[in-house]
Amino acid sequence: DQMKVKVMVSIFGRKTPLELDYLQVEEEE
Repeated sequence: DQMKVKVMVSIFGRKTPLELDYLQVEEEE
């Protein structure tokens, strides 16, 4: 799953917001 996040980050160019959102989602699940 982390790989997918990294790919999205590369496309968006925003590491902080995407990473934070993903981490929060994983914690909730």
